[in-house]
Amino acid sequence: MKKQKSKPKVKVFTSSKVPNCLYCLRAKDYLELLNLKYKEIDISKDRIEASRMFKKTSSLKLPQIEIDDKILVGFNKKKINTLLSEKIKISP
Repeated sequence: MKKQKSKPKVKVFTSSKVPNCLYCLRAKDYLELLNLKYKEIDISKDRIEASRMFKKTSSLKLPQIEIDDKILVGFNKKKINTLLSEKIKISP
């Protein structure tokens, strides 16, 4: 039997203090285009998640995208696709 791939757990770290963050908007739009559900974490309101994120990446650059246990700093389609390729089928 073929093992069924599980859907990735995706979090997008943003900040309401930077409401027009172009790369944050692009990241969320791209995940929606892929029909992926994600949890948006506002680091200006959730200090625990902000601290956890900073401990993992040593960066406050936004967006940060967590796919399962891996974090990408910034928006990069190619890196997102690489991380997701093990979990879902991505059309070119």
